[in-house]
Amino acid sequence: MSNPEISKKSEELKMSASVEKIEKPEEENPEALKAKVRLLQGQLTEALNVIGYLENEVENYKEMAVNDKLTGLKNRRAFEEELMRVAKEIHFGRAYPERRQKFYIKDAALIFLDIDNFKKVNDTYGHLSGDKVLQEVAAILKQHTRDTDFTGRWGGEEMVVMLLGAGEKEGAQKAEELRNALMAKEILVKDSEILRVTASFGVAAFGEEISGDPEMWVEFADRALYEAKRTGKNRVYTFNQIMEEKLEQFH
Repeated sequence: MSNPEISKKSEELKMSASVEKIEKPEEENPEALKAKVRLLQGQLTEALNVIGYLENEVENYKEMAVNDKLTGLKNRRAFEEELMRVAKEIHFGRAYPERRQKFYIKDAALIFLDIDNFKKVNDTYGHLSGDKVLQEVAAILKQHTRDTDFTGRWGGEEMVVMLLGAGEKEGAQKAEELRNALMAKEILVKDSEILRVTASFGVAAFGEEISGDPEMWVEFADRALYEAKRTGKNRVYTFNQIMEEKLEQFH
């Protein structure tokens, strides 16, 4: 008959050996460890590539959300966001001059332009030529405005420029500059034919009456554009010009 103390000791030694075996696994072959490291490095590189791809896709989608694909100008959504931002900043600067920052937007002018007889261009030369005209007009807008200004496509053949720090007078001068640049532009269209196009322009500055309703600013510029087209096209009209002409009718 075995001694209980000896049996107990024997069991403890067995358990100790088992624990030691668990705590100290057999060392792997160095080549196997290197292979595992290479595998992990490859997986990490692949994961980083996927992350980089996804980040680029996010940036692309952001660009698509605010840019017009055909012309490279900002789209209507981007313009509406910029309109609200600029209107808010001008209004704040005028309402609280003592609190305004060192740099702020004091004035701004909107220029709306519509390519004259654009439907005829599409009907005569085809939609690809019409697209080419839109791209050339967009290029002129970019060439004749600053990086701080906003240039966008409102829709169809209508485009918009927002001149920061400009009043209606400066806006009208810039619109006239754009009108002349467009008239001088030779656009190569279907069958190597050279086409010249014109545009009508409407200008409105940010006035006191607009402070609470930025959409009114757009309406004023659009009304000036309509008047430019109504009175013969290929010309610049300002909103104040409309108001002055109405006043003259009452005298």
